[in-house]
Amino acid sequence: MAIRSYISVDDFATEEFLQLFTHTAEIKKNLAMNRAAYLDKLCGILGGMMFYEPSTRTSGSFEKAVKRLGGQLYDFNIAASSVAKGESVLDTACMVAGGTEFLIVRHPQQGIGRQIANVINIPVINAGEGTGEHPTQALLDMYTIWERFNKTQVRIGLMGDLLHGRTCHSLIKLGARLGAHFFCIAPIALQMPKEYIAYAESLGCIVSAHETAEEVAGELDVLYITRLQKERLPQALRSQYEIEGSPYNVTPALLAHMPVESIVMHPLPRVDELSVECDTDPRAWYFKQAENGIYTRMALIQHLLSL
Repeated sequence: MAIRSYISVDDFATEEFLQLFTHTAEIKKNLAMNRAAYLDKLCGILGGMMFYEPSTRTSGSFEKAVKRLGGQLYDFNIAASSVAKGESVLDTACMVAGGTEFLIVRHPQQGIGRQIANVINIPVINAGEGTGEHPTQALLDMYTIWERFNKTQVRIGLMGDLLHGRTCHSLIKLGARLGAHFFCIAPIALQMPKEYIAYAESLGCIVSAHETAEEVAGELDVLYITRLQKERLPQALRSQYEIEGSPYNVTPALLAHMPVESIVMHPLPRVDELSVECDTDPRAWYFKQAENGIYTRMALIQHLLSL
């Protein structure tokens, strides 16, 4: 059987995502009744994880996912490794992959996941690449939407740094595959890159650009807010937003314009773009969204290993 990796949402057929959603829902239901329900799935299996960028939710949910499946995870410590001596990413990946059954990678270089998959013989999972894609985040995002609405043909407002936000890049690709339409809400300087808009529109997805959320808030099923990627901004913009703060903020006043059945999502971490005053609103789904990362990644790992 050919080794499969998940580097981009393009790596799976649309039907596979729907199967993953169904499997995720089953996992979530069974774990609620029995926390040990899946401990036999990865018994004796060791995965590898190498993160060249900081992470809380992605690394943590992968670790929880593997442990809930009864497996073990070798979390490679970049800071204490020969990377400091100049070892290449590909050489490091070969070392971490040795003796493991799958490899999870986060790196600032776009395209590195595919390069790694070409030199090792185990599945590679892209846990975020620079300003490119974050396909496992899109998986949990669209699962959360499917869970809430029992469908994926919804109207999603993407708001914030859409130029550098890899979560939004993967989400617009997967959402378009699954019938969603998108409102891109951002300053002109931070709008969605044209290639992702073209990809979505080629699938029949309606994509529109807006500079204020109030223009479209009443039409949204989902408001998906992201932080400014200050570490990736040009210096001029970084200086501007360090002084002014985020150009967009989700507050109870904005939520008042949204439908009562809508939801607010955020890949987290948040800084100043999402008010904590929104946390008690029943439409605040971002912490449920984050928890869903455990269950979707459990389903993904099993799918890649054919378990």
